[in-house]
Amino acid sequence: MKSKKKQQYKLKNWSNYNQALTNRGSLAIWIDESMVEQWSIPKKVDIEAAQ
Repeated sequence: MKSKKKQQYKLKNWSNYNQALTNRGSLAIWIDESMVEQWSIPKKVDIEAAQ
């Protein structure tokens, strides 16, 4: 059984290609300490008691 040859693409715009690779980097989220201190989890409400 013959395997198909993988298609090759010729890049014409290397600067855009390199920038796209750079943009694929990791995503880092920085949270300020003051935000962490103010962070709260809502309390569960008993629906029957609230009525």
